[in-house]
Amino acid sequence: MKLFRKTRQKLLSEKKVSNYLVYALGEIVLVVIGILIAIQINDWNRDRELDQEELKSYKLIIADLKKDSTLFKAYQGHYTKYMDTYFLMNHLRKSQGSFKNTLPDFLVSVVEFNPVTQKNHQIYIEKYRNAQIRDLINTYFRRLNQANQATEEFNRLITEESRPFLLQENDTFNNKVVFDDTDRTFPPLRGISALDTTKLKGVFSHQDFLPILSSLRMSLGFYLTSLEFAMVENHKLIKSLESSLE
Repeated sequence: MKLFRKTRQKLLSEKKVSNYLVYALGEIVLVVIGILIAIQINDWNRDRELDQEELKSYKLIIADLKKDSTLFKAYQGHYTKYMDTYFLMNHLRKSQGSFKNTLPDFLVSVVEFNPVTQKNHQIYIEKYRNAQIRDLINTYFRRLNQANQATEEFNRLITEESRPFLLQENDTFNNKVVFDDTDRTFPPLRGISALDTTKLKGVFSHQDFLPILSSLRMSLGFYLTSLEFAMVENHKLIKSLESSLE
C-alpha cells in the first residue's frame, strides 16, 4: 500500500492525469481480484470443513446401520418361526403333523420393528452434500417406513382379530400354565405355550379360523419381505458409506 501511495503521488505531482487514472483503475482491479481470491479461499476452507463434518457423520451412521443389521437378522430369525407356525397350523387343520416343536402363542403374539438409524439421523440427511449418499439413505428410510407399515398392519390384525377370536371368543388359554403358582413369568418367553392345544384343535373347524390364519400368514409375509428389502438397502448403504471414507 505504501508503494501504491507513492506511485499515485508521483503521477499527480507530474500532472500525468491520464496515467494516474489508468493506474488507479488498475489498482482497484487488483484490490477486487485480491478480495475475490480471499473469498474463494474462504469458500474452499468452508467446503473442506463441511466435507470433514459430513465424513464424521458417516461414521456415526455406519455404527447405527450395523446395529440395525444385527436387529434385522434377529427379527428375521425369530419371526420366521411365526410363519412356520402358521403353515403348521394349516397342516394340523387338515389333520397333518403335530404340535411338537412349535409355539401356538405365535397366533396371538405381535412383532417388533425398532431400528435406530432413522431416529438418530433423519433430520440431518437433507443437509448432506453428497447427493448419491443422500439418495441411498432416503431409499433405505423408505424401506424402513414400509417395514413399519407392515409391523403396524400385522399387530393390528393380532390385537383386533386373532386375540379376540382365540382368547376371548373361544378361550384357548391353558389356565394350568397361566396360573401356575410356581411361576409368574411370561410362559412363551421360556418356550412354554399359554394356549391349550386341545382347545385350539377344536377351533380349527370354526369358519373364522382359516380366514384369520390366512390373514396372519399374508400380513407376516409382507413384514418379512419388507424386512428383507430393508436388509438389502442396509448392506448397500454401509458399503457406500465405507467407500466414501477411504
